[in-house]
Amino acid sequence: MFYLRTLSLFLSLDSIAIKVDKNKLDNDFVAFLATNNGTEFVLSIKDASKLIEFFSPVIKPIPNSTDVAAYRKFQNATSKRGKIYKKYYGDLNPLIEEIHSSPFEIENELKNFLKLIQEADLGVELFRPKIGDPNNYEKLDLDSNNNIKITSC
Repeated sequence: MFYLRTLSLFLSLDSIAIKVDKNKLDNDFVAFLATNNGTEFVLSIKDASKLIEFFSPVIKPIPNSTDVAAYRKFQNATSKRGKIYKKYYGDLNPLIEEIHSSPFEIENELKNFLKLIQEADLGVELFRPKIGDPNNYEKLDLDSNNNIKITSC
């Protein structure tokens, strides 16, 4: 079987966070993703403030260093985001890559994306159309053993 090599997960969450921060999107926002290889996902904002907080180092101005508390919060957020970004996207062997060639790679990457959502506490939820019933959706999450947990909605 031949699989087209396409993006299979949301890679531009920071652009969504920018729009949320500018009050152009809120907790009712839903983003859809469909690729050539049949991957379909829906991303829903559950807590916009968490999304903004995680991306604050790239969407907010650097606070004045005389405001020690704000500057420390900014430094902590920058450090957290940097570590997570490196782990999932920026290392020599990133856990999430932009292209795939097999269903196993896509499933593994989905699991890593769910880990990222959880570890970063992004305030978003991931769904997909229910197999055989595209008018209904399933929530994707991780169980306590880091296996993908599917809940009908």
